[in-house]
Order: sequence, then C-alpha cells, then structure tokens
Amino acid sequence: MAEFKIGLAMSGAISAGAYSAGVYDFLIEALEEWEAEKKIAKNESRNDVPQHQVILAVMAGASAGSITCSVGALAACCGLNTTRIPGVKITDQSPADHVLPDLYSAWVEGPDFLDTFTTPQNENVGSLLTTEDLQAGKPVASILNSHLLRHVGVTALSKIGAGKPSARPYFPQNLHLYLTLSNLRGVPYKIDFSAAGGGTEYKMMCHRDWAHYRLDNIGQANYSSDWADGVPIPRATPPIPPDPAVIPLDVRSLPSTPRGFKAMDWNAFLENTLASGAFPVGLSARQLENILTFYDSRHWPLPVPLSGMANLKPSWPAGSWSSTPTPHINYGFAAADGGAIDNDPFQFARYALMKWSDTTGMFQPLERNPKLADRAVIMITPFPEPPEFQTNYDAIKACSLLAVIKRIIPMFVQQNRFKPEEVFSALDPDWASRWMIAPQRYDLAHKPEPYGIACGLLGGFGGFLDRQFREHDYELGRKNCQDFLAGWFGVDNTDDTKKPKVDTTNPVQLPQQPPSLSPAAGSGQARIAIIPLYGTAKTAVEVRDWPRIPKQKLDRFMNKAMDRLDKIKDILEADLGIMGKAWIGIAWSLEVKDKLRDWILFTVLADLVKRDQFDDNRIRGHALTPDERKVLQACIEPTYDYRWANGIAEQLDGVLSVSQVAAILDSLRNRGLLDTFWRGVDTNGKLVGRAATGLAKLGSWVGFSSNNKPIYTYIDRQKSMLRMPSDPSVG
Repeated sequence: MAEFKIGLAMSGAISAGAYSAGVYDFLIEALEEWEAEKKIAKNESRNDVPQHQVILAVMAGASAGSITCSVGALAACCGLNTTRIPGVKITDQSPADHVLPDLYSAWVEGPDFLDTFTTPQNENVGSLLTTEDLQAGKPVASILNSHLLRHVGVTALSKIGAGKPSARPYFPQNLHLYLTLSNLRGVPYKIDFSAAGGGTEYKMMCHRDWAHYRLDNIGQANYSSDWADGVPIPRATPPIPPDPAVIPLDVRSLPSTPRGFKAMDWNAFLENTLASGAFPVGLSARQLENILTFYDSRHWPLPVPLSGMANLKPSWPAGSWSSTPTPHINYGFAAADGGAIDNDPFQFARYALMKWSDTTGMFQPLERNPKLADRAVIMITPFPEPPEFQTNYDAIKACSLLAVIKRIIPMFVQQNRFKPEEVFSALDPDWASRWMIAPQRYDLAHKPEPYGIACGLLGGFGGFLDRQFREHDYELGRKNCQDFLAGWFGVDNTDDTKKPKVDTTNPVQLPQQPPSLSPAAGSGQARIAIIPLYGTAKTAVEVRDWPRIPKQKLDRFMNKAMDRLDKIKDILEADLGIMGKAWIGIAWSLEVKDKLRDWILFTVLADLVKRDQFDDNRIRGHALTPDERKVLQACIEPTYDYRWANGIAEQLDGVLSVSQVAAILDSLRNRGLLDTFWRGVDTNGKLVGRAATGLAKLGSWVGFSSNNKPIYTYIDRQKSMLRMPSDPSVG
C-alpha cells in the first residue's frame, strides 16, 4: 500500500496555542472521516476512495506547541469523539466544533485571567490571577498563578486516561514525541585543542535541552525512525544505535485519576510538558531530573555522522559527576520555556523522518520533488504578528544607550525565530517536503485582515483575557487546516518509474473546495490530495466574528491583577526585614501602586484598541484604519503623559512619518474623534497653564503648545490626573 509520512512541528505562542490545537483537531477529524469512508467503501464494494495510508510519524513541540503535542497525541488515541461536539454557543454564531474534547477543554476552558477552573473533583483551583500559589514563607515563583496549570494538565490527561485506548491507523505503533526545553542550569561541554598543537580547552555551557518520549501502542501503522530508533545490520555497518535519551511510555498505562500522576513516569511527562510552556517570569519554571547518561551520545538534529556524535559528551565535574562508574546519578535542573531557545522544533521532526544511507554514512534529506516526495514536515506556527519594519530609521538616535537597551532583547528574540532555510522552503510551491499552516483571516471581500489571531494580543498572553479569544482561534485553526488540506497539501502525479506515494487509481484532485469556501486555497491545482476530505471534514468550517471585550471585563481584570500584585508585595516585604518592609509599604501606598495600575491598564487598553478588540461604542462607531488605530494606541500607551506628532512617529519606530501621523490626527479630529483643550508648552517642552476649553468626544484630549503643535492624551487618563507627576512628560 502506498504510504505518506508526516512529521508535525508546533511552534510556541503562549495562549495562541489554542490556534495550534484547532489545527490539530481538524487534522484528526479529517483522518478519521477518511478512514471511516474507506470502511464504508469496502462494505459497499466501491473503489472510489483513495486507499493510500497517511502516517503521523513524529510530533515535536515548543512551549504551547508542546502542550498541544502531548495532550493531542494521547487525546486522539484515548479521548477521541468521532462526532463533532459543539462548544459554547454565542448569539448568532456557529458553535466551536471539535472532535478532541480534552484538548479543547485544556486550551479553551482551561487557563484564564478571570474565570476560575474547577476540577472534576469539584475543587476550585482559581485562575491565572488568583493567589492560591502565594504562601507566606515561600518564594514567589511567577507573576501569574502557575499552580493552576498542573491542575489543568492533570485533569486533561486523567480524563483521557479514563477512556479506552484505541490504536489509530494513522499513528505508528510507537510515536516519537519531542518537547523543547530551556535548561537554566546548563550542561557543560569542552573542546580539546591539544590535537591541533594548542594544548588548551575551550569550555562551553549548553542551555538548549529537550525531552524525547516514545509513546508505545498508540497506533497501528508499521513505521520505524532510522534516526530515533536506530538502524540494525545489514542496513547499517556498524549498526546505528537508538537514541539513548528516549523515554518509553505505554499509552495503555496512562492514569485515569489525578492520584496516578504522582507516579514518576507520567508525572515526569506532565512536568516536561509544563516546563516547555513555562514562559519566563510570567509562568513558573519547573524542577526536572535526568540521569547523566541521557546526555551521552544523544542524537542531535545536526548534519553530521552519528559516529561523530558518539564523542559529543558533556564535560561533567570530576568525581561522582563522571558518567563512569556511577552513570545513574540524577542531574536536577530548573527548566523554562523551550521556545526561548528553540521555538520552531522543525529539525526534530525532519530528522525523525530521514532515511539512513550506509553508502554516505549520513541521514538523507527529505525528497523535495513533488512527484517523488513520500514524507513531509508540517509546521504549525501560531506566532503573534511579526514586528513591522522601520521605514523612517534614524541611525544616529538608534545608537544611543537607551535606544540600544530598548532594542536588544527584541533583536535576540526575532533573530532566534529567523530560520530562513525552513521558512523559505515551506513557502516554495515546488518543495514538497516542508509545509506551513499559519493564521490567515479574511474579510467579506476575501482580503487578508491585518491581525490573524485574537490571542496575539499582548505578545500572546492576551488570549487569557477572554474565552471568546481562544474560541475564535480554535475555530480559525480548524478553518485554516481545512483550507490547507483542501487547496494546498498535495503531490504531483507520481513518476511511473517510482513507487506511488499516494493512491493514483482514484485520486482526489486539488482544490477539494470551491474558492468561495476557501479563499486562501488555489495554489495546489491539479495535484493529488494527500489527505482527501470526506464526511464532516468536507463541510466548510465557520469562524465566529472577531471577538472584543467590554470595559467592564477590563475593569475586572485590573482589580484581579492588583489584588495579586498586592499579595506578591506582601510576600516580598516579609523577605526584606523591617526597614525594607517599611520603605516598600510607604512607596506602594503613596505612588508606586497607582502608577503601576495605570501602566498595566493603559498598556493593555492600547493593544486592545490597536487590534480592534475593545468593545467600546465611542470607538466602534468609526471604521478606523490600522494606521489610525496605531496612532490612537500611541496616545493611550503610558510611556508619556502627553503626546504630539513627532513623539508618536518616533514611538512607532518609523512605521509612519511625522507628516503621516499629523495627517491622521487631523483626520481623526475632523471626523469628531478628537477635540481640543488649551495647555501651553514652554521652550523646554514643559507644560504650563491649566485652562481647558473642551473634552474629547472619543479617545484623546488635545492641547496646543506655544509653537502651535498640538499635544494629546487619552480621555480616560484625565481621571488619573491627580496621580500624574507635577512635571508631566511630553513625547
């Protein structure tokens, strides 16, 4: 039978993992419906259904992607519901359908800033902003309540474990699962240069880490990974050993109760999953342990012979740390977000699909030719929207100390995510071994919307503000996956001289849906569908309207956030002694608390307004363009107390010029979105005078400086004028 192998690589994006979960949910639905149609066709003696086999051979995740991989793989085996289950109905909206209820629950019904989570045992474990994890005498582990996440994970996995395991035809018998980690302790390595005549050692510390699991008895397909499972003689001489760091887990032993997760094996699985998603500072790092031999000769996804990797061993300290003669000593370390170092675990999926060549002594790259490809990696990347390019760049200002400090961390993050080989190959229509599914949202005219996912707010944390955001992105993931399978994911007619990789007897051609249902589809015409759509997978997935939150919810968020910060402050005070407690108490009560509250409020509100996710009648009554929203956002953000066109243009990093900003402000004023008040500015840019002649009708109030340049601030910041400094800032 013709076979096509797939590796899934899921990137991290915090709450936007709801999107990845939706993509995976529909993928499983499509595979299940196809398998069901095969059986129906067989019973009816029909031969019009493609009979080739698709195998999900490996899964690799980073951060939120690790959670989807871990929960999703087990949910498909033990917690699958072959009938779509409707989610929460919203007035005049289609329900959030899903076939993996435990994966859906973990992402959509689970972590939330405000809504508390209740376990099946009726234990209320709070929300991300409650204080169950904060206890006197114990250190603060994170800004948010990470105590909640373990309960969500245990609930999801134990509910899956309570189901009856059923090996799926599209999984291999043993599924390899990779979870990226950031090892805060590090693993020491050294290079001895004595062979080159130097006589010195170059010592390094590696913080890139990962957990490698093998989920046994999860599927029916016969597939073995040369890279992960090893290659015996005579296919390899000498034989290729299996990865020494692999941890086998039999899915039939998955606990069905929370108590079962106290056992070492499944507890470690859960903790590794949570550690991969532990965004630094925001969420708590996790305590993990490995044995030293895990790091000896582990299989790195690198284009070098495995024989060379046999010598790539850590340089542990002498004595009991040496891997001989006591190889089973435990190595403990704190682990945080795997996405901080490797947010796109493409290479793990790629190498696990590679074939070994004894002739070259290397693993062979995946076949790229669309006519010959028999395996491919699909990257699922729910990343928040990329940073905008600075069109009006001032290199002199960019060299200042503060400007460099401001840009250095974003630079490292953006460069870490820039992997041109993977991205360019995935976007190449003639490259059939790499594919990508990313958020795409369209208006009624089939034009792309400026923001793809609702959870992209606040760099990915905003999805925890409201369940609607996660519902939307789960649906969008399902929709984008359907569009991908219907219009893109295919291979050319297979060469007659090669073994077919798909069934060419009764092929399903792309596109599988008309363009009116899949506006993004159309680049795969005339290709053969790798995963044909049948049953419910053929019905067009609907996505609810773009979600927004009202001011009342934002107010509730602020109250909860300040309550938690109060508790964190109390614990920190106790660690600083009498004098430290006194100083913190005075500062907190007089000024710091109110300033911090304003900073959080206006930071969140600014992003909500920019992305059109704030349900405010004053704003929604006008069809603001994305650039107009950026300018209004700049007036709301707490960086400065008052703004003018020059400062706004500078804050936008050159995305808009001063003249463009001024024109937008003038347009907003003429349309009644801004009004004016008078307040002078002296030659040093300091505010003088207090007479106000009007208030803003919508979002900002405006003054004119002595040189006739208007200044702005958001209307709701007027309420905090008593807390403003006596010498407010203008920028």
